[in-house]
Amino acid sequence: MKTSPRTLIQTSVGIVVSGLFAAAALGGPGPQYWNRPASAPVSKPDPAPKTVAPAVRACTDSRVVSVTKTESILPNGRGPHRTFEVGKKLICTSCDTPTVVMKPSGHNGRGAMAPVTIKGTHDCGTGCAVVASLD
Repeated sequence: MKTSPRTLIQTSVGIVVSGLFAAAALGGPGPQYWNRPASAPVSKPDPAPKTVAPAVRACTDSRVVSVTKTESILPNGRGPHRTFEVGKKLICTSCDTPTVVMKPSGHNGRGAMAPVTIKGTHDCGTGCAVVASLD
């Protein structure tokens, strides 16, 4: 079998081209992977905003309500539950703005929707000039 120079050139070009294809397919990440971007400058965190004291309001209809907690009697969380009082707090409904919601007008939860006003409540222990007493 004779090897002509033309066959030798074709074979070497084929090996080089197939080598380039193999390098591109199996070569791994490109140069963008190895070039790390410059790190962003570290900025100092903004100082926390100063808290503004709430305005003092006079609570005219303050009342004492008990704060309750319900838990299971058994230690594994099953069984009957009991509700017990964990403390008392003073709340009022005169300072907050009332909320108007729509509620069914029928006694069984059906009927035409009618607007109902719900008074908001807040804890009088924070920011109120309490008129009522805890007794």
